[in-house]
Amino acid sequence: MGIKGLSKGVIKQVWRDGRLADLAEGTRIGVDAAGWIHKAVVSNATDICQEKGTTGHHAVFVRYLQQLLHAKLKVVVVLDGARWPLKSSTHSKRRNDRFTAMEKAKDALAADDLKTADKFFKQAVEIPTDFLAWVIQHLATVPDVRVVVANYEADAQLAKLRCDGEIDIVYSAAQDSDFLIYSGMGEIMYELRSDGSFKAVDLRVDVLGNNSVGGYNFSHWSEQQFRIWSAACGCDYLDNPPGWGAKKLYDLVAASAQLSEDALLDLIASKATNATAYRVDLLAAVRSFQHHVVFEPTDCGGVRQVHLQETPSGVDLSFKPLTPEQCAGVYSGKLDPTSLSERATVQEPDDANQPSIEADFSRGQQPSQYSVQRLKTYLVNR
Repeated sequence: MGIKGLSKGVIKQVWRDGRLADLAEGTRIGVDAAGWIHKAVVSNATDICQEKGTTGHHAVFVRYLQQLLHAKLKVVVVLDGARWPLKSSTHSKRRNDRFTAMEKAKDALAADDLKTADKFFKQAVEIPTDFLAWVIQHLATVPDVRVVVANYEADAQLAKLRCDGEIDIVYSAAQDSDFLIYSGMGEIMYELRSDGSFKAVDLRVDVLGNNSVGGYNFSHWSEQQFRIWSAACGCDYLDNPPGWGAKKLYDLVAASAQLSEDALLDLIASKATNATAYRVDLLAAVRSFQHHVVFEPTDCGGVRQVHLQETPSGVDLSFKPLTPEQCAGVYSGKLDPTSLSERATVQEPDDANQPSIEADFSRGQQPSQYSVQRLKTYLVNR
C-alpha cells in the first residue's frame, strides 16, 4: 500500500529519470518481490482461483527478473516474512475484500459472464503457497540472483541491506510510497518500464531541504518530522485523524517545527477522536518505520534478529523471538516464516511437448508450464 497522498503529492513531484543502461555493470539492486509476485498472480488469477493447476504466473515473474539480469545487474530478491503485528487490521480488511470479490466472481461465472468473473477473480486471488516455495527453490541457483526472506516486512529488510552496504539501490516493484520513510532506505527506483527507463527518488537528496515539492516546503524539516507527518497521513499501520488529510497535517507540523518529538505526537493525536489511543498507535507506526525487526547475518556465518535502527530506552516493539537456527532457516527460505516448518519441495510438471521459454518470451506469450531446467538454461544463457 503506502502513505496516503505521498506518491502524488511528494514522490512524483521530485523523482528523477533513470535508465537501467546507465547503471554500472554489477550494480546490486534489491527488489521487493511482493510487487512482482502480485502482478504475476493477478495475470493468472482466473486459473489460480479455479485451481486449474497452470503455472503461467511463473513465466510472468521470470520476465520481470529477466529484465534486470539482461542489464547485467546483480539482483537480491526479498520476500515478506511473518505478518507484522501492527498490520493486522490491514490484513483483515484485505482478506474480507478478497472473500467478497470471490463471491462476486462465482456469481458472474454462474451467469456465464466470463469478463466480469475474471475482473473479480483478479481482486480475489491469493498467492499460492507453492509459488513462494518455487521462487525460493528455483531462483536460488540462478547466477547473479540471491533470495532473502525477511523476518517481517520486506521493505524494512531492504532498508537493512542498504544500510549494511549489501545493495546499491532499492526497487519497489509494487510502487509503495512508504519505502521513502524507512530508516536508511536511500535511493528508490519506481515505475520500471519495459524499455529500461525508471524513476528514482531519495528522501534526503530530493525531498528534505527542498523548498518546492509540489505544494510543500521541506527545506527545514528533519527526517523524523517527515516520518511522523507521513505516518499520520495514513498508512498500513493506522489511519489519519478524521478530517485531517496530508495538506492540513503538513500545515500543522510546519507551524509547529520547534516542538519536540513528544510534543508533536501529542499535537497530532489531539486531532483524533480518541487522542490517547491515537498517540499510542501513531508512535508505534513511527517506530515501525524506524526500528522494524530485521535479520542481520553475523560474522560467524549465522543470522540474528536486530532492529533496523537502535531503539532508544523505553521503546518496546513486540515481536516473536527466534533461535539462531530459526533465523538462519527463515532468512534462507528453508523455513516458513510463520509456522517455522520446513518448506515443501515444489515438484515441476512434466514439460514434455511444451514450447520453449525462449520461444514463448519472443512471442510475448506466457508458457503455461515449464521445467526448472529450461528456466535456468534461459536465465544462464540470457
